[in-house]
Amino acid sequence: MNPPLEAEPWSNQSSQDATCYPGMVWFPGGKFRMGSDRHYAEEAPSHRVTVGPFWMDRTPVTNR
Repeated sequence: MNPPLEAEPWSNQSSQDATCYPGMVWFPGGKFRMGSDRHYAEEAPSHRVTVGPFWMDRTPVTNR
């Protein structure tokens, strides 16, 4: 089940909204280093990335 399109902006939501999104898991977001300077050329350059908070279905979603 996807969140409704009229949901509040993600910045206003939190894990306390779990009753609104049954079957979904809240990820608060954060920063991490993406890429690598030591392996394949297409992975370079390593750089810092910020991901905003988001909801994700607990199980894979398929069209089967």
